[in-house]
Amino acid sequence: MHADDARAPRDFRQPSAARAVALLLGGLALMLVAAGVVLWSTRGAAIFTDMLSAAVAWCF
Repeated sequence: MHADDARAPRDFRQPSAARAVALLLGGLALMLVAAGVVLWSTRGAAIFTDMLSAAVAWCF
């Protein structure tokens, strides 16, 4: 074994598809929370109660 072989960089693995999906879903959830915070700070709590009522009414 050569002395340089001991200092060779490790083989980095490519991200798997499952990890990519998890990262995308995590990013989506983070963006939804951020949008909720912006709406809450500009419109107050009424925006969520009105939206929730409209969403439930739309389902029926």
